[in-house]
This record gives sequence, C-alpha cells and structure tokens, in this order.
Amino acid sequence: GDASGGGGLFAGVPALSSIVREDFPSKSAYKKALKTRRRMMQKLARREEEKAEKAARSKANWEERKRRFEALGPEERAKFIEEKRARVEARVTTAEARKKRQREASVSGQNIVIDLEFGDVMQPGEMRSLVHQLSYCYASNRRSEHPCRLSFTGAQGAIGALVNKIPGIERWFVNKEEKSYLEVFGDRKKEDLVYLTADSDNVIEDFDPAKVYIIGGLVDRNRHKGICKKKADEQGIQTAQLPVRENIKLLSSTVRTNRLFTQVWSGRNLTDATSAFAFAGLQVLTVNQVLDIYLSFQECKDWEKALQKAIPTRKVVAENQAAEEDG
Repeated sequence: GDASGGGGLFAGVPALSSIVREDFPSKSAYKKALKTRRRMMQKLARREEEKAEKAARSKANWEERKRRFEALGPEERAKFIEEKRARVEARVTTAEARKKRQREASVSGQNIVIDLEFGDVMQPGEMRSLVHQLSYCYASNRRSEHPCRLSFTGAQGAIGALVNKIPGIERWFVNKEEKSYLEVFGDRKKEDLVYLTADSDNVIEDFDPAKVYIIGGLVDRNRHKGICKKKADEQGIQTAQLPVRENIKLLSSTVRTNRLFTQVWSGRNLTDATSAFAFAGLQVLTVNQVLDIYLSFQECKDWEKALQKAIPTRKVVAENQAAEEDG
C-alpha cells in the first residue's frame, strides 16, 4: 500500500508514488529502493506490534498485582505498603548517592577522555556503533562506585551530530567538547597526557590520578591499524597499553589473525602473511570495554579480575585452551 509519506505509524517512510523508475540510474537501484522501503515499513509495523504486546503485558501484570493486593488481609496490606515504601526510599537513597559520586567525579575525578576526532575514517554504521558505545560508557560510569571525570572531545561534524542526538545527553555528567583534547587540556603539560592504545610498547601497572588518559573513539574493523599511536606520536604524547596479554588471552584476535593468514596465504603474499602473524598479538577492545576495565580495576585493584569482569567471556580463551596453546 501507500500508507506512508505522512504522519502516523509510517511517518518518515517515503510514499510508494514517490519512488519512480525514471529517478534511478538502473533497474536494480530502483528495486533496491522499493526493497528498502518495504523493510522500513515491516520494521515499523513490527515495532508497533512489540509496543502493543508490551502494553498488554504491563496491563496484565498490573491487574494481577491489584488482585493479589485486594486478596490480602488488613495486617498483610499494611506490611506490604510498608515494605514497598522502604524499597522506594532505598532506591531514592541509592540514586542520590550515585549522583553525588558523579558530581564529585565531574570536578575532581580521574580524567578519562574519549577522542572523537576519527569521524573522517569511519563509515556511517561505524559511527552509530561508536555512539552506542559512548552510551555504554556513560551507563558504566554512572553505576560505578568509583566514577571518573569523563570527557568526549572532538565532538563535531557527523559524529558530533550523532552524539548530540543521544537521548538525555544534556543531563549527563560528561564534559562534551567540540575542541580537541589538546585544547581542552591546554593548561596541562603534554607529559600529563597518555593515549591508551594496544600498539604501544609501554604497559601500565596503575593509573596515575595526575594523568589524563585518552581512549581512541574509533570503530574501523581494523582498517586503520596503529592510527591512534601514530596520532599520539605526531603530537608528542606518550602512549600506553593495558596489561591484557599479561593477564588473559583474548580469543577474537587469534581467530581474526588465522582467517587473515589463510586468506593472504592462499594468494601466496608472504609479506601480508608475515603482517598477519605480527597482528596476532594485538588485543582489540571496544571503547566501552576499555573504560569498563578502568572502572573495574579502580574497584578491585586486580588486573586479572578487572579484565575478566569487563571483557565478554566470548572473547576470552578458556584456561584449558590457553594452556594447550602455551604448550
């Protein structure tokens, strides 16, 4: 049907009459536009169904709670009300304590910066993925008993526009800047800045409260290997990597390297094959995983525990498998 192009459920979906064959360079492009429109409508319709199902479940749950409450005797009702009041007060107290920690951290906490100046080397989907990771970063920092002073720098252009669209970001305890971290921390010596990258030769043992630690805001599917270290070296900033290799083994890097080696070896490109082996030791983590490692380490001061807590188990090699590889 043509139920689109206006308001209502299918608002934002182009009308069928607006997709004309003459507007496309090829028949395949025209068919692709029709397919995209159909998928958009199916997605919106499915979302509306899920919304209705959720509302129905909520109503059913409320009616069940109401029925159970009405079945209680006077003393049981009084006890139920008192317990509910206590739970609400506990949640309020917890929320207030959390906000207090965030306020204090936003002033005097450890400076952790996420560098968003890589928008020109990322695809639109990769930028959207990065924005999701920024949301995870804020959520982790918000829940932490030891939150950091979190900053997003270089938030301009396409990536800045996506960041500004994050729901509720104006209420976040985050220092969001269009300027680069060099400008934001222009009053600090360059020796105070440390760029965290797996390509660094330096392994940190602990975080220095006087330092500013920078995480590269980059999702590039490994197309730009070494870009963060290169940037830091050009700016005269020291680099460091987290002690991942020293404490756990990550499965993902090994799998990717084996696949890469198989591909280049099948083409008998020895130079690329050698590079594939060199890549084997690189541990690739998402932006939010790096921040989670920092937050976890602040809580337990144990690298192995912090890494195991912050990194998904699907990325970690099982102990018996690691022993076999070492053997």
